[in-house]
Amino acid sequence: MKKTILFAFGSLLLSFGCFAESYQLQSLKGDLHAEIKVGKDITFSLKDSKQIILKNSRIAMQLKSGIWGENDEVLSVKKESIHNIISSPYYKKSEVKDDCNLLLLHFENFNLEFRMYNDGLAYRFQGLKKGEIIVENEVAEYVLPKDFDTWVPYAPSRTKRDDCTMEEQLWTDHQSRYSYMKLSDITTNKLMISPLVISLDGGEKLCIAESDINDYPGMYLTTVKDRQLTVKGYFAHYPTKIEIGGHGNIEKLVKGRAEYIAKTDGKRNFPWRTFVIAENDGQLVETDMIYRLATPCKINDLSWIKPGKAAWDWWNNSALFGVDFEAGFNTETYKYFIDFSAKYGLEYILIDEGWFNAESTDIFDLTPELNLKEVISYANSNGIGVFLWAGFLSLERDLEKATKQYAQMGIKGFKVDFFDRDDQVMMDFMWKIAEECSKNHLMLDFHGCSKPSGLQRTYPNVLNYEAVFGLEQMRWSKPSVDQVTHDVTLPFTRMVAGPMDYTPGAMRNSLKGMYYPNKKNPMSQGTRAHQVAEYVVFDAPFNMLADSPSLYMKEDETTRFIAQIPTVWDETVVLDGKIGEYIVVAHRKTDKWYIGALNNWTARDLDLDTSNLISHTSNLEIFADGKNSEKVPEDYLHTIINIPTDGKIEIHLAPGGGWTAIQK
Repeated sequence: MKKTILFAFGSLLLSFGCFAESYQLQSLKGDLHAEIKVGKDITFSLKDSKQIILKNSRIAMQLKSGIWGENDEVLSVKKESIHNIISSPYYKKSEVKDDCNLLLLHFENFNLEFRMYNDGLAYRFQGLKKGEIIVENEVAEYVLPKDFDTWVPYAPSRTKRDDCTMEEQLWTDHQSRYSYMKLSDITTNKLMISPLVISLDGGEKLCIAESDINDYPGMYLTTVKDRQLTVKGYFAHYPTKIEIGGHGNIEKLVKGRAEYIAKTDGKRNFPWRTFVIAENDGQLVETDMIYRLATPCKINDLSWIKPGKAAWDWWNNSALFGVDFEAGFNTETYKYFIDFSAKYGLEYILIDEGWFNAESTDIFDLTPELNLKEVISYANSNGIGVFLWAGFLSLERDLEKATKQYAQMGIKGFKVDFFDRDDQVMMDFMWKIAEECSKNHLMLDFHGCSKPSGLQRTYPNVLNYEAVFGLEQMRWSKPSVDQVTHDVTLPFTRMVAGPMDYTPGAMRNSLKGMYYPNKKNPMSQGTRAHQVAEYVVFDAPFNMLADSPSLYMKEDETTRFIAQIPTVWDETVVLDGKIGEYIVVAHRKTDKWYIGALNNWTARDLDLDTSNLISHTSNLEIFADGKNSEKVPEDYLHTIINIPTDGKIEIHLAPGGGWTAIQK
């Protein structure tokens, strides 16, 4: 459904001094207000009814042929209200409202479009001239009025050094942890990965992110020396020299770059720069800003796209027990995984690195110990789909042949890994692989990749992204790493951009001070109930059961509970939460509600009001921290409770704990 109401055309110019013109834009509710000034430069400011959020923030596109946003004259102005409903079948809600006020400034060679939503502002440049253009840089300087506290996601360089250069920081898997500090304390020569969340006065939050990256580099953020209250965009320059290297020599490493960031079509839309304003922390989780601004879906028939959960081999090292064969990369092992998935109603298995000769990066050179055709045939005969891992280089070398051949063999999708860049070339390839896989009805799970920016709307076969410091890190992280606090930070920060393949489900759990890295028998931090709740709290249309099928069958009660939880939703509501402390999320799938709660290391009791969601005549199946979970993290309580007539439920969260409820 689309309804657009035009309410103003023509010149809306207000004089500002002698040289600048000023344009106003408000949210539909009227409490958010932006002012755009066009003169020698183009700047914008943003405020709400309580405070100034951004002031005099300069934006421009620096082309080889000139600068958009410097001494440009506005030729015409359009204002309108937009009211759309976007179908979003593989998302945290089945429909997304796209309601905003729009301001379009028309210049000779470009347009500048602003959209004001009730939850924030977005803008983008639009090129108007046919032919190729060279973008030398994009100016994005966002000026904060105060030295606010910020959750800082420094870009983790694959060099593993703390003193790496800006160029070295561009070689990144985007798996950031978060540091909490003042804007003025951010290191100016370090890159940050968006979304960037800033704590404003009165509990409000500002989240800076981007949407709809196509044929263009992703945007990093950094602060400006001597102007620490300015957050500035930073872009990887176009790669000109590439060498094979990195993990197992399956990555493309940049050894030379051009003096520009993009070479592209001059008549196009550039990425959206977005600013979510949240009155409370929960609204960061509920926002649809990135999804709603992405290019609309390009796939006509979506019937073959099936979200779901997968049994996965890599994190648990295929550590099976109680079997009469040696587990590993062999046919027997994956038939066992298939039998496990079929027993518990999972949709998939994922065969990770090792099924083809990784050293040669030849995706057609199969491991002889594994009869892949036999495994795929056995899976399909049992109603189980197969995903295959591949480094992006292996697919890139013959993308059309690989996608066609393995689709014909019967797989359902690829997990594609080790992109580790987001310059124009790499972002273009991510778009290309999504398009090519859609032709062969193959789904995708991106790993070692840039954060999501809406491609999952354009090509819904892209089910999930990594770009998250997830459970895999518990195989090797130092004991000083606080994964539990990280877990209750992610929904308000990284997850604003989109889904994340955190890969939960550890059956070996540890309390604070008990964790240690163990690649052979890895463990999680926090309680068993914490791991279970992550299946509800973390957005993941394609989700993993990361631990060993043998362990899951030993822990049958836990596994059957996890298996009930959907991976996509019709409605999402945050009941309570605070960044870095705790979160409680409720999701509806058809006529049933699922509630998940995660906690940091501080025990707490919460009062949840479900009266607007669930009838008091319903029951809830509960998976919660056990009475002894503060001593034994695997201890849990699995029970059925009646909902009180007032809909209010008291829950207890242990340190590092969790709580999950399923409506019955």
